[in-house]
Formats: sequence, C-alpha cells, structure tokens
Amino acid sequence: MADSEGPRAPSQRPWVQVIVSFLLWFNGWGIVNSFGAWQTYYEENLLSKESSSNISWIGSIQAFLLLVIGCVAGRLFDLGYARSLTAVGSLLIVFGIMMTSISSTYWQVLLAQGLCQGLGAGLIYIPSVAVLPQFYTKRRAFAQGIAASGSSLGGIVYTLSFAELEHRVGFPWATRIIGFIAFITLLVASLLIRQINPPRSTAPLFDTGAFRDVSFLCFTVAATAAFIGLYVPIFYIKSYILHEQLADPSIMTYILPVLNAANGVGRVIPNFFADSTGPLNMLIPCSLATSVIAYSWIASSTTPSITAFAVLYGFFSGTFVSLSPTSLTSLSPSLSVVGQRIGTCFTIASFGLLLGSPLSGLMIRELDSYIGPQILSGSTLFIATCSLVVGRYAKAGARLSEIV
Repeated sequence: MADSEGPRAPSQRPWVQVIVSFLLWFNGWGIVNSFGAWQTYYEENLLSKESSSNISWIGSIQAFLLLVIGCVAGRLFDLGYARSLTAVGSLLIVFGIMMTSISSTYWQVLLAQGLCQGLGAGLIYIPSVAVLPQFYTKRRAFAQGIAASGSSLGGIVYTLSFAELEHRVGFPWATRIIGFIAFITLLVASLLIRQINPPRSTAPLFDTGAFRDVSFLCFTVAATAAFIGLYVPIFYIKSYILHEQLADPSIMTYILPVLNAANGVGRVIPNFFADSTGPLNMLIPCSLATSVIAYSWIASSTTPSITAFAVLYGFFSGTFVSLSPTSLTSLSPSLSVVGQRIGTCFTIASFGLLLGSPLSGLMIRELDSYIGPQILSGSTLFIATCSLVVGRYAKAGARLSEIV
C-alpha cells in the first residue's frame, strides 16, 4: 500500500499514521457529526428558550471553523508544523469541551463548543487529511477512507455516550467524560504524528493561482454547494423525528448513531474501489446518489422509512468527506502543495457549512415544517454533482475510462 523507502522508525510506518489520522478524524469531524445529539438536548433543556436556528449556529460555527482556518493550517503544515498543529488543536478541543460542561447560557456554549472546539478541530483537520499522501501512493484513497471512518465512529461514540451519560450523571459530567475520551485519543495522535516531506519554505497563504485550474475551481464550487446541504439531515434528523412523532424516544436515540455507522462504511468501501476507478470518478455517482436520497427524506414519514433514509444517506454522504481530500490530492500538481490546496478549497467551502444549518432552522421556524431544509439539502447536493461533472470534463475530457 505504501512506497518502500527502506527501514522506518515505528512512528513513520504508514499504518501508524493511518491510526493517527483516524484519531484526528474521530475528534474533529466526529464531534461535528455528533452535534445533532446536543442540538436536541439544548432545544429541550439547557437552551430551551432559544430557537432551533439560534442553537444550530453553535454546530455551524464549529463546523465552519473546522474548515475556514484551513488556509492557515494548510500553510503551516507545508512548513513542517504538523505536530504543533495537532498539539495546539488538541488542547483547544479538550479545553472547549470542559468549558462546555460548566456553561449555562447560550453565549457560553457558543464560545466553548462553537468557537473553541471549532478552532481546535480546524487545526487538526489539515494534518488528518494531508499526512497520509506522504506515506501512500498505490492505495491512497483506501487508506484515507479507513482514516476518515474515524469521524463516523467518533459520531457514534460521542452521540451514544452523551445520550446515556446525560441521563445517569447529568449534563456537566457527561460532557467532562467525553472530554477525557478526547484527551486520551488526541494525546496518542499528537505523540505519533510524523511528517516526512521536506518543508515548503515559500508560498502564499491563500493559493489564488489554483483557481486558474478549472478542475480545482469546479471542485471548490462543488464542495461549497455540498456543504450547505450535507449536514442538514445530520443536525436535524432527531428533531425531525420528534416533531413528526415518527418513533419512540428510545428508538430515536439510536437514529443518529445508525446514520454515523453507515457513514463509516460509506467512507471505506467506495474508497477501496476509488484507487482503481479514480477518486473523482467514484465521488460523482456517490454525490448524485446522496442528492436523490436527500430528496427522499421528504417521503420518510414512518419509522422504517426514516431508518432506511438514515442508513442510505449515511453511506453515500460519507464519500463526499472521505474522497474530497484524495480528489484534491489527485488534482494537485505536487504533494508539496497538497496542504495549501486542501486548505484553500475548504476555507471557501466552510461558508456553506456556516449557512446551511441556521438557514434550515430559520425555515423550520417560519414554516413549522421540514420541507424547506429537505429541498435545500437535495438541491445543493445536486448542484455539487453537476459542478463535479464539469470539473472532471475539464481535467480529463469525455474519456470515461480516464482515472481521475
């Protein structure tokens, strides 16, 4: 799976870096994937006086910061500061979780969970996706998929842990226990992460020249559109079930973990085949399937149908997050600019994450219905698919056999 470059130190072995990347995904996107559990809790308990839209800003800012500081984190990664990024980001995440545990007002939660955890997640995100291309060439997409499945496991562990512990020990200690889990797993990642490519000493912070590459431009447009709608079902599926009274509350607790479990499978299996087909060639049909399934959310009005929706949406939506870094790597002229290009693309795409969930919450409040977010999710994902098709054509023309 990896290039052979003679004996390596244990921490420089490719499989060790897969574990490192897995743990970073577990605590970065994994925390974002679990926010639906906090959204529902805040609506019913701690922040019950706030609207769904206001509460969703917490998760949106968290996810927005995860991506928006990518240009800074990407540049620092290319300079050789992978370990420093991981260490500082880990400290911010753990500190933010602990501060959330003692928060009692909306603004306290927004600063601790949205701002602090979001900044920390942003610092560890670029290392999580840019470290593996240094170690893998032949099976790069598969390795990235295994690592990216960490975010799904994180979503499952943090969602179930919060749901179970909150009832038993209360919100403060449930949150602190989650903080201890994050501390241990992030400590391991911080100690083991390695960077073997020589630092790139000179480069602009924001790679504006990359936008002269039509395929990169189209991919950035696709990522921005996709992130507007991609996390709407994840943030709102539990509150949707509660609003529509589709399932017993005990069953509702497990809907988000089911979605995250399917998401994890969807990050591994398509990535396995993407090494043969090309990551972009695999991403396009999966993006189209995600759009169609998002539209089907409109018709999910029973417990079996919403469960089927959670499984299918989780599986296909997982590919967009796991295959995007690999696709950007294949579109980059060299590995020395991977961190910068990923950072540039996701900095712009982060504004989609910032807007999608609060806009959906506003629609729910004004319409007293979830039809607006459902249409928004499906439509933005379809726009993303079209942009990916144009980008692929710009890169490889109409040759369907071309590996891209």
